[in-house]
Amino acid sequence: MLGKLHHIGLAVPNLEAAMTYYASLPGASVGPEFAIPGLSYRLAYVELGGTRLELVQPTETASTAGRYIELHPDGGVYHIAYEVEDVRASAAALVAQGAQIIGPSEPRVESDGHRVLVLDATKTHGTLMELRQPA
Repeated sequence: MLGKLHHIGLAVPNLEAAMTYYASLPGASVGPEFAIPGLSYRLAYVELGGTRLELVQPTETASTAGRYIELHPDGGVYHIAYEVEDVRASAAALVAQGAQIIGPSEPRVESDGHRVLVLDATKTHGTLMELRQPA
């Protein structure tokens, strides 16, 4: 059902400051800022030691990341993203175990072609769970 870790999402109050910090770490590679149409976030990926981090700065306080930053002003671990073979089947299996999809019930397609659904943190022990089906 859940495959390998795709990335760890870190909510940050200031994307530029976070990008500068991670770029200063030995062995880290920081990608360009990007956005996902329809979502209220500014984002950047960091590759570090074989792990991908996604820096997430909310642009609206009403977003889930905006509410997270209100509760944790310095930021922190916001979500964990897993690759899955079938995003709908994986989500259905997790919903059957008590998870709840937040946002659209149909997967969104991101610029890299991944089909994505997100599960509510209140049902996954405090951390949003992102399911990503490769293109």
